[in-house]
Amino acid sequence: MPPRGEDNVSLSQVCELLKQQQDADGQLLTQQENNFKIVIQILFDSTNKRMDDMNREAQHLKNSLQFSQKEVDELKETCKELKKKSQEARTDISTVRESVMTMSGKSDYLEGQSKRKNLIIDGIPESPGESWEESE
Repeated sequence: MPPRGEDNVSLSQVCELLKQQQDADGQLLTQQENNFKIVIQILFDSTNKRMDDMNREAQHLKNSLQFSQKEVDELKETCKELKKKSQEARTDISTVRESVMTMSGKSDYLEGQSKRKNLIIDGIPESPGESWEESE
């Protein structure tokens, strides 16, 4: 006996309702799958963009490092050249110092030799504008 106040539902109606429910569930699952794919695609795109940015930044840093290394190498070479020139200048200064000392000694000797021939005679009056012949 059917319960009171309730309509009888046929098996075909139940099957139809189940089929509609199954179709609705399928659509929801398809929509959910599509939404999930979109989210995953967005995450992949975002990650790829970040990775591309990081690769560009790494390449930029690598280029900058190579440029800096080239400058450092050039500075090292310049430093070597300056050290060599500095050593040459020290050698030249030492040679010039020795020459000056030699010349100074010779100058002192010559000055001493020239002063030996100078006589100072005291007590003889001199006239202003006197010539060498008059002095003799």
